[in-house]
Amino acid sequence: MRILGRAPGITVLALDIFKGFSAVFFLGNLLADKTALISDSELRLLLGFFCIVGHNWTVFLQFKGGKGIATSLGLLIGLALKVNGLAVVLGMLILSWFVLFLLTRIVSLASIAAALLLPLYSFLFKQPRSFIVASFLLSAMVILRHKSNIIRLLKKKESRLF
Repeated sequence: MRILGRAPGITVLALDIFKGFSAVFFLGNLLADKTALISDSELRLLLGFFCIVGHNWTVFLQFKGGKGIATSLGLLIGLALKVNGLAVVLGMLILSWFVLFLLTRIVSLASIAAALLLPLYSFLFKQPRSFIVASFLLSAMVILRHKSNIIRLLKKKESRLF
């Protein structure tokens, strides 16, 4: 959005969300009941996880890529449609993200905070153990990808969106 403008930025955001959603929802539906090794929700978690890994460290950009926030949101939306109780976690994350963004206008800070809250909300709202473990991994990936943002935040040099 900062580089190309509002319309292309919103388009990329929507496509990244759809990417995570598609991996979990559509591909998950296609592969559902094809394996007895893991549960349906664990299969969808793995599909989403690898989608985010592919987004963050894409081979097409010499293993550089995005930060995975929008793709993770798509993963969570897709899972929330399939896993009971996850919609509450998703709702709390979105609410937390928006509150912090409205207070600071710093996208990276709101995203990092939401990532840190994901394992907490997953535990508090009694999600399956596999999802709680996955939430720690997703959170760690977000923190890792936001290293440069964290440095700028600590130096009070991170830019605001508006």
